[in-house]
Amino acid sequence: MDLGFRREWEKMSREDLQMKVVRHSALSDWYALLCYLLQMPSRATVAQLGEVSPADDVRSIVYELGNAVDDLGAITEGLEKVHASVASGECSLSDLRREYTRLFAHPKHPCVQPYESLFLDGERVASGKPSAQPCLFVNPVAMDAIERYKKEGLPVASHEFPADHVTIELEFASKCHHQIAWLANALLSGGDGHAGIAYREELSGRLERLQTFKQ
Repeated sequence: MDLGFRREWEKMSREDLQMKVVRHSALSDWYALLCYLLQMPSRATVAQLGEVSPADDVRSIVYELGNAVDDLGAITEGLEKVHASVASGECSLSDLRREYTRLFAHPKHPCVQPYESLFLDGERVASGKPSAQPCLFVNPVAMDAIERYKKEGLPVASHEFPADHVTIELEFASKCHHQIAWLANALLSGGDGHAGIAYREELSGRLERLQTFKQ
């Protein structure tokens, strides 16, 4: 562990820890919401979208993060339109699944590759380099994702998708931030003595590893 990184966390005040709880809780909610929105639509999805607009969650999370988001108005407006069309019955489960297929699951030309390995390979080809011809499930990116999941001890749900599918990576990111928020809150709630030391050790380690995940 980077000792400088550890000392920085040992010096954190109560206010600093409170800010970390809020921020990492909000980030956990953000990644969980993205994971939900990017999954194959189901009957449960239609019921939820018809009842509540995800736009309210987006506004709440952005407020908690204190970040300015480009095109926030356009994002929330789009989500409100989806909510309204589902609530009115204008948009059905078949419509949502058709759009999902067009975006992510088209057999030849998806608008966006949901697998990190294929997404990165597409960027590689776009830059003039030859394709690495990655195989789903067994490729360096997917295997690295599996190792990271195991290392953090935060199992993700079993899926029929490879480990580098965007929804699985988002689920993992949500759980990482949730665990960081939980540890910071445990320190605020009186974590001292041996327990406090253990919390700080784990918190420092998770935050340091989180930095490597972003690289």
